[in-house]
Amino acid sequence: MANPTNALAYQPLLDSIKNRDCIAVIGAGISSPDYPLWNALLTELLRDCGIRAEDVPAKIARDKASQADFARARNPAAYYDTLNRVFARRKSPECATRYHLLARIGFCSYINLNFDPVLCDVLNLHTNISVSTYPVLQPKHLRDGNVFHLHGRIDKDSPAEDGRIVLSKEDFKTAYDPIRSRVHAFLQSVFDDHDVCFLGCNPEEPNLKRILGSCESFQESLHGVTSPSRPRRFLLWSHDSAEPMLKKCGVNLVNYAKVDGAYTGLLDVLKHLAGDRPISHRQGDVESRTYASNDGGQP
Repeated sequence: MANPTNALAYQPLLDSIKNRDCIAVIGAGISSPDYPLWNALLTELLRDCGIRAEDVPAKIARDKASQADFARARNPAAYYDTLNRVFARRKSPECATRYHLLARIGFCSYINLNFDPVLCDVLNLHTNISVSTYPVLQPKHLRDGNVFHLHGRIDKDSPAEDGRIVLSKEDFKTAYDPIRSRVHAFLQSVFDDHDVCFLGCNPEEPNLKRILGSCESFQESLHGVTSPSRPRRFLLWSHDSAEPMLKKCGVNLVNYAKVDGAYTGLLDVLKHLAGDRPISHRQGDVESRTYASNDGGQP
């Protein structure tokens, strides 16, 4: 299969994955359309909490995380009910194909920014997994094929109202405070000691960008600009508009063709990284079953 992109950073990404040096950082774009992106989620939260668009103060309307705070303050019960409903397990989600490919690619671990259960459900079909969820994040296990839910997760055993998700302005303020949480130190360890690949998310998000920027400055002082031992960062992206800003954070853009709204271009890249083997889907309850890594995911 021919390379799906001519990006210069693609071969280094392939090499990093082959050497089991690369950690996947997964955002909401990978779970779409089964689970909403930021804007759609906020629209649903505000509506369910009884808030009209014209009721949102201009200062709050300009900041997505502040809108989540506003909705929660207005109607906490509706806020949590909506999150539990929106991020509930789906039967045969469309995005599962991407996650099956991610499972086969061979990332050394997965940092998940999403609340939904698809990543763990799919990985559980391929191999035994361990999961760490905010606020319990342990960087010593970053090369063990584990899943880290950086912003928490929502499922029947961990409902949104338990307070272990990071969505609102106040949530982010607490989670990214180096004194009150391990998130900052955890990400520093990730970016300073490992290669990473961002998929379905934008590292320009303020909290990520701030930590990436400080890690990039540290790496320059430690390794210089061109040292081969310097950790590398990649972003799979459908256009190149973000490239100048990303370079300031040491992120190499691996752009792919934006074929359509169904992420076909991204799927082509993931297929190439995974070796383009045929995908076999299994139906049924994945919660109660775990498969050994050497059985090809077959029951």
